[in-house]
Amino acid sequence: MNKDKDKYRVYCREANGYVEDMMQFYLCSSGNLWFFDGTPRLCDSKRFQVEKCIGRKDCEGKLVYEGDIVRTERFMDSEIIWDNEFAQFLLGDINFLDAELGEVFSDESELEIVGTIHDSKGEIK
Repeated sequence: MNKDKDKYRVYCREANGYVEDMMQFYLCSSGNLWFFDGTPRLCDSKRFQVEKCIGRKDCEGKLVYEGDIVRTERFMDSEIIWDNEFAQFLLGDINFLDAELGEVFSDESELEIVGTIHDSKGEIK
């Protein structure tokens, strides 16, 4: 079993950056993010964005997450997205036909993280 698939990161829109101390956050199986500081509170999805790990690493050994912009030898820079309908991660954007990750690369050496959707303000370069 790939334990990296259970990992996630949290982007705080107000701070314009990723939460560094994740010890007070908990992601429920329902997808709700909770904050614990003595009293549990449900996090506002307008303030915090959860990005799940896809369970793979890039060519430099960095874990790949939903919201990362990645480059492969065969495809242009594209965003890692989660598809609720098919319950899988996809590589795609509005300028590119969606492709399943397994179809895009067979090993980590083919994938490079070049940024996140927050770095590029949501625009794929």
